[in-house]
Amino acid sequence: MLRAERHVYKDEVRLLRVRIARILDICERKVKHALWKACGTKNLMSAGVYTPECRALILDLCASVPDMAVGKVLLGFARAWGLSLASVPSARTVGRIKIEAGIASKIQVVSEMLQSKGMK
Repeated sequence: MLRAERHVYKDEVRLLRVRIARILDICERKVKHALWKACGTKNLMSAGVYTPECRALILDLCASVPDMAVGKVLLGFARAWGLSLASVPSARTVGRIKIEAGIASKIQVVSEMLQSKGMK
């Protein structure tokens, strides 16, 4: 009698272990998929134009990195974080982004001056 009950319990424990392993496998796959979806290949461009966030990152990098190395630095960071990038900016693009940022800052200064009470 006891041996039969023991055999039944062993079967139940074995089935539960298999079930738990399957659930853990499913959870692991879902987590990997979510991470891949969140951190997979990133595109720094939207409709052929670098996004404002990417432009801000490039400008921050330009403070300490030469224009020619910005793309390599972005690729290095992406690899370190487990990401892959669809494209990186060339030195020419980085120079253009810097020029556009300079023009935008001049426009912002003029706008602030026109809106201030002391300058009217």
